[in-house]
Amino acid sequence: MPISNIYQYEHEITWVHNEIDDVYSEQIDISDKEDDHESQDEKVSYESLNSQDFQDATRATYSWNEEIDRLHLQHYHFKYIWQKNFSAPIEHRLKENARILDVGCGAGTWLLEMSTDFPRSTFVGVDIATMYPSDVMPLNCEFMQCNVLDGIQFADNTFDFVHMRLMTFAFIDNEWFEKVINELIRVLKSGGMVEIMVINKNKSNQGPVTKQLCNALFSYMYENGFMNDLFPDRVKDCLMSTDQLKDVIQEEKLIPIGKWAGNFGISFEDLHNSWPSVRIPLSTHMSISPENFDELVDKCVNEIDEFKTYFNTARIYGTKN
Repeated sequence: MPISNIYQYEHEITWVHNEIDDVYSEQIDISDKEDDHESQDEKVSYESLNSQDFQDATRATYSWNEEIDRLHLQHYHFKYIWQKNFSAPIEHRLKENARILDVGCGAGTWLLEMSTDFPRSTFVGVDIATMYPSDVMPLNCEFMQCNVLDGIQFADNTFDFVHMRLMTFAFIDNEWFEKVINELIRVLKSGGMVEIMVINKNKSNQGPVTKQLCNALFSYMYENGFMNDLFPDRVKDCLMSTDQLKDVIQEEKLIPIGKWAGNFGISFEDLHNSWPSVRIPLSTHMSISPENFDELVDKCVNEIDEFKTYFNTARIYGTKN
């Protein structure tokens, strides 16, 4: 995939080109699907891990299978963006006899692929929701139900590599600093590496309506204790503040979204348009009706192509002392 550097910050940022090869186009089909006619008792409630008030405000009902499919597709989008499943320089240890923990493993796609790629290592996935597979999986892979806020059920210094991605809204700010990061580092061996991947929702090249919605979202997040719009930098600061890690590196890639960026941009627009999930709390926060909120979202979608909007994804990793 052709990519090019566009500028340098204190951490590397690269641009994901909008051309997509034929193989990718065949594997990722974002064509419109017919409405799902599952009965209501086949639907499940999918909640975030954060405070009960926020859970009550943002709880949405999804088809379990649709959510699993979305997470599988999401995995391959990000693998295509990064051209690899991780950025930490840990591959040499994975080829030997390492132990790897994936926190917030979701449907388990990352873990299943990694355990197949590195058969000599052992992989464990934990998540509060049991959407991961329970029967068919590689022999070197297992899954466990776990709420990180209650502690990860492993002893200190157990894993060579601890991985977490896309858990931005799973924890409020103080939970990251006081519990989550400490747990990730606690179960990590000395000399082992931790890697956290996040999306920065603060899109660049925003139109006025997109900016209005994003500002409202960040205001709402701030009032509810979540990390601010500089989320990747906050994660890096959080890791460094523990004084238990060295060589903390942040890498970012800019991702175009919308029709202006071709098939890839369309797929990302569809996959990551999360406005409906915050429709009720955010419309209340903005003192507008849900219907008016929907109108703003429609305008936001149109602006993405007009202003050629993009956002970034970041991977932050470091080595335990």
